[in-house]
Amino acid sequence: MKKSKKIVAALLMMAVVLGGAGFGAINQAKAQQAEAKSDRNPEPEIFLSEEAETEPETESETVVQTTEYEDDMETAGEEQPETETAENGTEGLGQQEEQPEFSDTVQESEPEEDIPMTEMDAYGYQYETGYIFMGDSRIYLMNQDCNIAAPDNFFAVCCPGIGYDWMMETGLPKIKNIQSIHSEIKNWVVISALGINDMQNVNKYISAYQKLSKSVELWLVSINPTVGRTEAQYSNVCIEAFNRRIRKISGITYINSYDYLVKKGYDTKDGLHYTEASNWDIYSYMLNSLLVGIDCAPAADTDAKQLAQSLEEDLSRANY
Repeated sequence: MKKSKKIVAALLMMAVVLGGAGFGAINQAKAQQAEAKSDRNPEPEIFLSEEAETEPETESETVVQTTEYEDDMETAGEEQPETETAENGTEGLGQQEEQPEFSDTVQESEPEEDIPMTEMDAYGYQYETGYIFMGDSRIYLMNQDCNIAAPDNFFAVCCPGIGYDWMMETGLPKIKNIQSIHSEIKNWVVISALGINDMQNVNKYISAYQKLSKSVELWLVSINPTVGRTEAQYSNVCIEAFNRRIRKISGITYINSYDYLVKKGYDTKDGLHYTEASNWDIYSYMLNSLLVGIDCAPAADTDAKQLAQSLEEDLSRANY
Protein backbone atom coordinates (compact mmCIF):
# COMPACT_ATOMS: atom_id res chain seq x y z
CA MET A 1 0.00 0.00 0.00
CA LYS A 2 2.78 2.37 0.98
CA LYS A 3 4.62 1.26 -2.18
CA SER A 4 1.59 2.16 -4.26
CA LYS A 5 1.40 5.61 -2.74
CA LYS A 6 5.06 6.21 -3.56
CA ILE A 7 4.45 5.28 -7.17
CA VAL A 8 1.47 7.66 -7.41
CA ALA A 9 3.49 10.44 -5.83
CA ALA A 10 6.30 9.87 -8.27
CA LEU A 11 3.93 10.02 -11.14
CA LEU A 12 2.44 13.29 -9.91
CA MET A 13 5.90 14.80 -9.60
CA MET A 14 6.69 13.81 -13.16
CA ALA A 15 3.43 15.31 -14.37
CA VAL A 16 4.23 18.56 -12.64
CA VAL A 17 7.71 18.70 -14.11
CA LEU A 18 6.50 17.83 -17.53
CA GLY A 19 3.65 20.37 -17.31
CA GLY A 20 6.02 23.20 -16.37
CA ALA A 21 8.38 22.34 -19.16
CA GLY A 22 5.51 22.23 -21.65
CA PHE A 23 4.14 25.58 -20.55
CA GLY A 24 7.57 27.13 -20.90
CA ALA A 25 7.94 25.67 -24.33
CA ILE A 26 4.58 27.05 -25.30
CA ASN A 27 5.44 30.51 -24.03
CA GLN A 28 8.78 30.37 -25.79
CA ALA A 29 7.08 29.38 -29.06
CA LYS A 30 4.60 32.20 -28.70
CA ALA A 31 7.43 34.64 -28.09
CA GLN A 32 9.23 33.44 -31.18
CA GLN A 33 6.09 33.81 -33.30
CA ALA A 34 5.55 37.34 -32.01
CA GLU A 35 9.14 38.26 -32.75
CA ALA A 36 8.87 36.87 -36.27
CA LYS A 37 5.66 38.77 -36.80
CA SER A 38 7.30 41.92 -35.52
CA ASP A 39 10.06 41.51 -38.10
CA ARG A 40 7.57 41.25 -40.94
CA ASN A 41 5.39 44.18 -39.90
CA PRO A 42 7.09 47.13 -38.22
CA GLU A 43 5.27 48.84 -35.48
CA PRO A 44 2.68 51.38 -36.56
CA GLU A 45 4.52 54.25 -34.95
CA ILE A 46 7.67 53.62 -36.99
CA PHE A 47 5.73 53.17 -40.30
CA LEU A 48 3.82 56.38 -39.79
CA SER A 49 7.01 58.19 -38.90
CA GLU A 50 8.75 57.08 -42.12
CA GLU A 51 5.69 57.99 -44.18
CA ALA A 52 5.59 61.42 -42.62
CA GLU A 53 9.24 61.96 -43.57
CA THR A 54 8.84 60.96 -47.26
CA GLU A 55 5.45 62.61 -47.86
CA PRO A 56 6.72 66.20 -48.21
CA GLU A 57 9.05 65.14 -51.06
CA THR A 58 6.09 63.59 -52.94
CA GLU A 59 4.00 66.72 -52.48
CA SER A 60 6.86 68.90 -53.65
CA GLU A 61 7.35 66.87 -56.83
CA THR A 62 3.63 66.92 -57.53
CA VAL A 63 3.49 70.66 -57.09
CA VAL A 64 6.37 71.19 -59.51
CA GLN A 65 4.81 68.99 -62.16
CA THR A 66 1.45 70.66 -61.77
CA THR A 67 2.99 74.11 -62.00
CA GLU A 68 4.80 73.25 -65.23
CA TYR A 69 1.60 71.79 -66.68
CA GLU A 70 -0.38 74.86 -65.69
CA ASP A 71 2.27 77.10 -67.26
CA ASP A 72 1.97 75.14 -70.49
CA MET A 73 -1.81 75.39 -70.36
CA GLU A 74 -1.66 79.12 -69.72
CA THR A 75 0.75 79.58 -72.60
CA ALA A 76 -1.49 77.57 -74.90
CA GLY A 77 -4.58 79.41 -73.69
CA GLU A 78 -3.14 82.91 -74.10
CA GLU A 79 -4.59 84.97 -76.94
CA GLN A 80 -2.02 85.22 -79.67
CA PRO A 81 -1.49 88.65 -81.20
CA GLU A 82 -3.60 89.16 -84.34
CA THR A 83 -1.74 88.77 -87.58
CA GLU A 84 -1.79 91.93 -89.65
CA THR A 85 -3.72 91.75 -92.88
CA ALA A 86 -1.72 92.32 -96.00
CA GLU A 87 -2.59 95.16 -98.33
CA ASN A 88 -4.07 92.76 -100.81
CA GLY A 89 -6.52 91.48 -98.19
CA THR A 90 -4.83 88.10 -97.57
CA GLU A 91 -4.53 87.24 -93.87
CA GLY A 92 -1.29 86.00 -92.34
CA LEU A 93 -0.41 82.33 -92.23
CA GLY A 94 -1.62 80.39 -89.23
CA GLN A 95 -4.52 82.68 -88.49
CA GLN A 96 -7.81 80.87 -88.63
CA GLU A 97 -10.80 82.82 -89.80
CA GLU A 98 -13.84 82.81 -87.63
CA GLN A 99 -16.44 80.69 -89.34
CA PRO A 100 -19.90 82.19 -89.66
CA GLU A 101 -22.78 80.52 -87.94
CA PHE A 102 -25.29 79.04 -90.31
CA SER A 103 -28.97 79.25 -89.82
CA ASP A 104 -31.96 77.94 -91.65
CA THR A 105 -33.46 81.40 -91.48
CA VAL A 106 -32.61 83.68 -94.37
CA GLN A 107 -31.62 87.11 -93.18
CA GLU A 108 -33.10 89.85 -95.28
CA SER A 109 -30.91 92.84 -96.02
CA GLU A 110 -32.12 96.31 -95.41
CA PRO A 111 -34.31 97.52 -98.28
CA GLU A 112 -32.34 99.58 -100.77
CA GLU A 113 -33.61 102.61 -102.54
CA ASP A 114 -35.70 101.58 -105.51
CA ILE A 115 -33.71 102.71 -108.55
CA PRO A 116 -35.46 102.18 -111.88
CA MET A 117 -33.57 99.91 -114.27
CA THR A 118 -32.56 101.55 -117.50
CA GLU A 119 -32.34 99.88 -120.88
CA MET A 120 -28.56 100.14 -120.54
CA ASP A 121 -28.76 98.02 -117.38
CA ALA A 122 -31.08 95.51 -119.02
CA TYR A 123 -29.25 95.06 -122.32
CA GLY A 124 -25.68 95.98 -121.42
CA TYR A 125 -25.32 98.52 -124.22
CA GLN A 126 -26.49 102.05 -124.89
CA TYR A 127 -26.92 102.07 -128.64
CA GLU A 128 -28.24 99.32 -130.84
CA THR A 129 -25.92 100.26 -133.71
CA GLY A 130 -22.83 102.37 -134.35
CA TYR A 131 -22.16 103.89 -137.79
CA ILE A 132 -18.63 104.50 -139.13
CA PHE A 133 -18.26 106.53 -142.34
CA MET A 134 -14.95 105.84 -144.08
CA GLY A 135 -13.81 107.84 -147.07
CA ASP A 136 -11.55 110.30 -148.84
CA SER A 137 -11.85 114.06 -149.36
CA ARG A 138 -15.51 113.76 -150.32
CA ILE A 139 -16.48 112.29 -146.94
CA TYR A 140 -14.03 114.64 -145.26
CA LEU A 141 -15.83 117.71 -146.70
CA MET A 142 -19.25 116.16 -146.07
CA ASN A 143 -18.31 115.81 -142.41
CA GLN A 144 -17.43 119.49 -142.32
CA ASP A 145 -20.75 120.52 -143.93
CA CYS A 146 -23.09 118.02 -142.27
CA ASN A 147 -21.22 117.29 -139.02
CA ILE A 148 -21.49 113.53 -139.48
CA ALA A 149 -19.75 112.71 -136.21
CA ALA A 150 -22.14 114.79 -134.06
CA PRO A 151 -24.29 111.87 -132.79
CA ASP A 152 -22.60 109.73 -130.13
CA ASN A 153 -22.87 106.59 -132.24
CA PHE A 154 -21.70 108.21 -135.51
CA PHE A 155 -18.01 108.29 -136.49
CA ALA A 156 -16.06 109.63 -139.47
CA VAL A 157 -12.75 107.98 -140.48
CA CYS A 158 -11.56 109.98 -143.47
CA CYS A 159 -8.62 111.79 -145.07
CA PRO A 160 -8.22 113.78 -148.32
CA GLY A 161 -6.28 112.24 -151.22
CA ILE A 162 -6.22 108.65 -149.98
CA GLY A 163 -7.24 105.24 -151.34
CA TYR A 164 -6.76 101.52 -150.88
CA ASP A 165 -3.36 101.62 -149.13
CA TRP A 166 -4.61 104.12 -146.54
CA MET A 167 -7.70 102.00 -145.93
CA MET A 168 -5.64 98.93 -145.15
CA GLU A 169 -2.88 100.63 -143.16
CA THR A 170 -4.83 103.34 -141.31
CA GLY A 171 -8.55 103.29 -141.93
CA LEU A 172 -9.41 99.74 -140.87
CA PRO A 173 -7.14 99.83 -137.76
CA LYS A 174 -8.89 103.05 -136.71
CA ILE A 175 -12.25 101.36 -137.14
CA LYS A 176 -11.16 98.45 -134.94
CA ASN A 177 -9.95 100.90 -132.33
CA ILE A 178 -13.30 102.71 -132.31
CA GLN A 179 -15.13 99.43 -131.89
CA SER A 180 -12.95 98.35 -128.98
CA ILE A 181 -13.35 101.68 -127.18
CA HIS A 182 -17.12 101.98 -127.50
CA SER A 183 -18.51 98.94 -125.72
CA GLU A 184 -21.79 100.82 -125.21
CA ILE A 185 -22.62 99.99 -128.86
CA LYS A 186 -23.93 96.54 -129.71
CA ASN A 187 -23.70 96.34 -133.52
CA TRP A 188 -21.51 98.10 -136.05
CA VAL A 189 -22.12 99.30 -139.60
CA VAL A 190 -19.25 100.51 -141.81
CA ILE A 191 -20.11 102.79 -144.73
CA SER A 192 -17.20 102.99 -147.17
CA ALA A 193 -16.99 105.65 -149.91
CA LEU A 194 -13.55 105.13 -151.44
CA GLY A 195 -12.09 104.72 -154.94
CA ILE A 196 -12.16 108.12 -156.62
CA ASN A 197 -8.37 108.50 -156.22
CA ASP A 198 -7.30 104.97 -157.27
CA MET A 199 -9.95 103.20 -159.29
CA GLN A 200 -7.20 101.03 -160.79
CA ASN A 201 -7.14 99.16 -157.44
CA VAL A 202 -10.66 97.88 -157.93
CA ASN A 203 -9.62 94.23 -157.57
CA LYS A 204 -7.83 94.96 -154.29
CA TYR A 205 -10.90 96.78 -153.00
CA ILE A 206 -13.10 93.83 -153.92
CA SER A 207 -10.85 91.37 -152.08
CA ALA A 208 -10.64 93.57 -148.96
CA TYR A 209 -14.39 94.23 -148.90
CA GLN A 210 -15.16 90.52 -149.18
CA LYS A 211 -13.10 89.83 -146.06
CA LEU A 212 -14.45 92.84 -144.17
CA SER A 213 -18.06 91.91 -144.86
CA LYS A 214 -17.58 88.68 -142.87
CA SER A 215 -16.87 90.56 -139.64
CA VAL A 216 -19.02 93.68 -139.92
CA GLU A 217 -22.15 94.94 -141.65
CA LEU A 218 -20.69 96.63 -144.71
CA TRP A 219 -22.32 99.24 -146.93
CA LEU A 220 -20.54 100.50 -150.07
CA VAL A 221 -21.35 103.93 -151.47
CA SER A 222 -20.98 104.40 -155.20
CA ILE A 223 -18.32 106.76 -156.47
CA ASN A 224 -20.43 109.76 -157.36
CA PRO A 225 -20.25 111.65 -160.67
CA THR A 226 -17.89 114.44 -161.60
CA VAL A 227 -18.45 117.31 -163.98
CA GLY A 228 -16.07 119.05 -166.38
CA ARG A 229 -12.99 117.11 -165.34
CA THR A 230 -10.68 116.08 -168.19
CA GLU A 231 -8.45 113.70 -166.21
CA ALA A 232 -9.03 110.09 -167.16
CA GLN A 233 -8.98 109.01 -163.52
CA TYR A 234 -11.99 111.21 -162.81
CA SER A 235 -14.04 110.40 -165.90
CA ASN A 236 -17.59 109.20 -165.32
CA VAL A 237 -16.97 106.26 -167.67
CA CYS A 238 -14.30 104.91 -165.32
CA ILE A 239 -16.50 105.73 -162.33
CA GLU A 240 -19.43 103.75 -163.73
CA ALA A 241 -17.19 100.76 -164.50
CA PHE A 242 -15.84 100.80 -160.94
CA ASN A 243 -19.36 100.99 -159.51
CA ARG A 244 -20.52 98.00 -161.56
CA ARG A 245 -17.74 95.91 -160.09
CA ILE A 246 -18.20 96.71 -156.42
CA ARG A 247 -21.99 96.48 -156.41
CA LYS A 248 -21.69 92.78 -157.25
CA ILE A 249 -19.68 91.93 -154.14
CA SER A 250 -21.54 89.38 -152.04
CA GLY A 251 -22.28 90.19 -148.43
CA ILE A 252 -22.47 93.97 -148.85
CA THR A 253 -25.28 96.50 -149.33
CA TYR A 254 -24.78 98.95 -152.17
CA ILE A 255 -25.95 102.58 -152.01
CA ASN A 256 -26.46 103.87 -155.56
CA SER A 257 -26.20 107.60 -154.94
CA TYR A 258 -24.57 108.03 -158.37
CA ASP A 259 -27.85 107.47 -160.23
CA TYR A 260 -29.71 109.53 -157.60
CA LEU A 261 -27.50 112.60 -158.21
CA VAL A 262 -27.66 112.21 -161.97
CA LYS A 263 -31.45 112.22 -161.77
CA LYS A 264 -31.82 114.91 -159.11
CA GLY A 265 -28.95 117.13 -160.17
CA TYR A 266 -25.92 118.25 -158.18
CA ASP A 267 -23.42 121.09 -157.85
CA THR A 268 -19.66 120.99 -157.32
CA LYS A 269 -17.00 123.43 -156.24
CA ASP A 270 -14.37 122.20 -158.65
CA GLY A 271 -16.07 119.47 -160.69
CA LEU A 272 -15.01 116.89 -158.10
CA HIS A 273 -16.05 118.10 -154.62
CA TYR A 274 -19.67 118.94 -153.91
CA THR A 275 -21.30 122.00 -152.50
CA GLU A 276 -22.91 121.93 -149.07
CA ALA A 277 -26.40 121.51 -150.54
CA SER A 278 -25.33 118.53 -152.63
CA ASN A 279 -23.52 117.05 -149.64
CA TRP A 280 -26.79 117.19 -147.70
CA ASP A 281 -28.52 115.43 -150.62
CA ILE A 282 -25.95 112.62 -150.57
CA TYR A 283 -25.92 112.40 -146.78
CA SER A 284 -29.72 112.19 -146.47
CA TYR A 285 -29.76 109.51 -149.17
CA MET A 286 -27.26 107.38 -147.25
CA LEU A 287 -29.11 107.81 -143.94
CA ASN A 288 -32.47 106.99 -145.50
CA SER A 289 -31.04 103.77 -146.94
CA LEU A 290 -29.50 102.85 -143.56
CA LEU A 291 -32.81 103.38 -141.79
CA VAL A 292 -34.83 101.39 -144.32
CA GLY A 293 -32.19 98.71 -144.60
CA ILE A 294 -31.83 98.77 -148.39
CA ASP A 295 -30.76 101.19 -151.09
CA CYS A 296 -33.61 103.69 -150.96
CA ALA A 297 -33.81 107.26 -152.26
CA PRO A 298 -35.65 109.87 -150.17
CA ALA A 299 -39.00 111.20 -151.30
CA ALA A 300 -38.88 113.88 -153.96
CA ASP A 301 -39.07 117.57 -153.01
CA THR A 302 -37.81 116.86 -149.48
CA ASP A 303 -35.55 119.28 -147.65
CA ALA A 304 -32.37 117.22 -147.52
CA LYS A 305 -30.92 118.91 -144.43
CA GLN A 306 -34.06 118.56 -142.32
CA LEU A 307 -34.52 114.99 -143.47
CA ALA A 308 -30.92 114.10 -142.65
CA GLN A 309 -31.17 115.60 -139.18
CA SER A 310 -34.42 113.73 -138.54
CA LEU A 311 -32.88 110.48 -139.77
CA GLU A 312 -29.87 111.06 -137.52
CA GLU A 313 -32.17 111.24 -134.51
CA ASP A 314 -33.83 107.96 -135.50
CA LEU A 315 -30.52 106.18 -136.06
CA SER A 316 -28.88 107.54 -132.93
CA ARG A 317 -31.78 106.94 -130.58
CA ALA A 318 -30.45 105.43 -127.38
CA ASN A 319 -31.98 102.44 -125.65
CA TYR A 320 -33.14 104.56 -122.72
